[in-house]
Amino acid sequence: MSHDGSRGIRALIGHGLRAVSVLSIRAGGTVAVFLLQVLMARTMGATETGLAAAAMSAVLVAGLAATAGYQAGSTRFIVQNETLGRRDLALGFIRRGWVVVAVAGPLLAAAGVTLAWVWGDGFAVWGCAALAVPFMALLLLDSGYAHGCARFTLSFLPSAFLRQVLVLAAVAGGVAAGVAWDAAGVMAVFAAVMAVTALGQWLALRRHVARRLAGVTPAYDTRHWIGTGVELSILLLFSGLYGDLVVVLAALVLPPADVAYLNAAVRFAGVLGFVVYAVNATLEPRLSALVAHEDHGGMQALLRLGVHLRVWPVLAAALLTVPFGGALLGLFGADFRAGHGALVVLALSHGLIAATGPVFMLISITRQQRAVFPLLAGLLAATLVLVPAAALAGVTAVAGVVLAVTAVWCVALRRRLLSTIGVDPSVLAAARAGGLSHPIPAGAPGHDR
Repeated sequence: MSHDGSRGIRALIGHGLRAVSVLSIRAGGTVAVFLLQVLMARTMGATETGLAAAAMSAVLVAGLAATAGYQAGSTRFIVQNETLGRRDLALGFIRRGWVVVAVAGPLLAAAGVTLAWVWGDGFAVWGCAALAVPFMALLLLDSGYAHGCARFTLSFLPSAFLRQVLVLAAVAGGVAAGVAWDAAGVMAVFAAVMAVTALGQWLALRRHVARRLAGVTPAYDTRHWIGTGVELSILLLFSGLYGDLVVVLAALVLPPADVAYLNAAVRFAGVLGFVVYAVNATLEPRLSALVAHEDHGGMQALLRLGVHLRVWPVLAAALLTVPFGGALLGLFGADFRAGHGALVVLALSHGLIAATGPVFMLISITRQQRAVFPLLAGLLAATLVLVPAAALAGVTAVAGVVLAVTAVWCVALRRRLLSTIGVDPSVLAAARAGGLSHPIPAGAPGHDR
């Protein structure tokens, strides 16, 4: 075997092991979150669990907002600029993002504490949540930076595993010691864990960046970075944090106990979403290379493979929620069976996402985020209005809004990809022999500073 062939095999094995490691970390974090939700429901009851769940989701959404798009754009701008020899822009991007988060995070925290004080009810819960926002923003930002610097363990371990396990361990330890937890106590633990993990990750990343970009004078292109980052952030919101946003909006109207039922349904359905994520994550590096080489046939073949790995297990699991969903929710407590209808509808929405394919990934890879931004901004505005309105009719109606919004972007983004790059990422492509032959749009694989 040639030296190049051996090196290629070693690289392939390395990528495979890295993918397994990342997926294992995320799977462990998902399990920890699920166990925490069950533990809270069993020990605190639905009302306190609903308050804590809404507060945690609010911290996550607000933390993403505080990054001002730097988290979403980190991999693109760090990797591209270093690859093209613009290490000055890579360092400038990293430093400017830290400054933005250092300003925006505390401002959002102060606004949150003020709103909690004015609101009055649940001040301790929402006050702790507000104090956690700057640390969540820093954690999300540095996770993106570490990913862009190919420090994958540093990227995923603190944000996707460590913080979840530490909160679970603290709450479980308290239960074992006889602590009578409430939502305020859990959120105080959550805020403390956020501070420890975020600052620890920042210190480690700061040392790595100082070595990696030693002697470099930073250059800045702030307007471009924020503009592109905000466009990418809305993709991230819909593809990864939409369930958290829905829980937060529903909490504005629903009683806390109903929020707990909805959150339990969101978390269970999210397990199906993890299967979709796992398959898509394994396809992303190869898809990026195929897009760069405009290999439409290769893209379509790889996407058809993804269909078989992703769609059938997710659809089967979604259908199983009809007879067994109530029993699964019963793990949280008998009253949580009230979320059975919402679980079925949310599971179907994940089935639709699986059947449509990795449209958000392809939109991002081919740099079409600006073209789809008006659609997604409109759907976000509709979500802000429709979820609280639907909450008046109950948790199943909220899940119905999620399914409707999901259906719109699934159809619209699939059509966009068919008309621009000429491939069909959906289950419909499994019956076809190959992709179409449209060229990738001009400027798709280009350089963003």
